[in-house]
Amino acid sequence: MITGILLAAGASRRFGSNKLLQILHNGQTVLDTSATKLHQNVERMFVVIRSDDTASANLLSKLDFKFIVCDQADQGVGASLACGVQASADASGWLVALADMSFIAPSVYRDVVTSIKSGSLLAAPFYNFKRGHPVGFSSALYSELIALDDDTGAKNIIAKHAYELHALECDDPGVIRDIDTPADLRIG
Repeated sequence: MITGILLAAGASRRFGSNKLLQILHNGQTVLDTSATKLHQNVERMFVVIRSDDTASANLLSKLDFKFIVCDQADQGVGASLACGVQASADASGWLVALADMSFIAPSVYRDVVTSIKSGSLLAAPFYNFKRGHPVGFSSALYSELIALDDDTGAKNIIAKHAYELHALECDDPGVIRDIDTPADLRIG
């Protein structure tokens, strides 16, 4: 079973308010859009949130999405990822997405899942030679993933296993487009 992990435990410091609750051109919040796309492409999904993010918890409950509160979220994205992986230790792999990257085409999620199900250790989309998101991880990387505890996320794991990374070339700029400031919400 491939489990989706949506990392939504950031503090939105550069944005100035909770960016995940901002409304996009589709009428949905950033969080709802990202969670829906991920959920549609995996058998099970968990959204990892901060312990003090009651607004996101309320929205996720209303939308009937399962979430995990990560008490170590202040340590960085690595700690949040480890939290999500530990909560789904029975998975055969993970599709890890960032909640502030809601412009990714649904087909990209499917392609990464297909690659992991086909035996890839790691899989990620590439746009104009840049690695993007979401990233797929085989269950063989469980021990390395649960050991993460800082703000570098899984970059070191990806670098360590770069020769085993299945690079999925795509024409979707959404795989490298995140939302850090209000200007990033614009279409285009």
